[in-house]
Amino acid sequence: MRSYLIGKVVSPEIRTVGVKRDSRCILTFGILVGRSVVSFDVWDDDKNYDRFVNYPEGFRVCAFVGDGLDDKGRIKYYLNDMVPCPDEFEESVRRLFSSEAA
Repeated sequence: MRSYLIGKVVSPEIRTVGVKRDSRCILTFGILVGRSVVSFDVWDDDKNYDRFVNYPEGFRVCAFVGDGLDDKGRIKYYLNDMVPCPDEFEESVRRLFSSEAA
């Protein structure tokens, strides 16, 4: 199933790990949605890595995510894309669910 999130970037961190006699970078961060945080890892060979690494903590984003099961049968969320969220977009979505619109 595909989902869309509006949230804020939390705790972005770049880690370096060793992979087959080489080192790679991983961007680890969470997206705060309401009271829940969904965490994501983006490897340095991902086409969006350079864009995502420039999103600071507290930056509001719209994210396109998919889900699936990991090897232990737990639900895992996968980040497909993420873009800055304009204020007017968040407001228009909020109005869709307001009691005045119903």
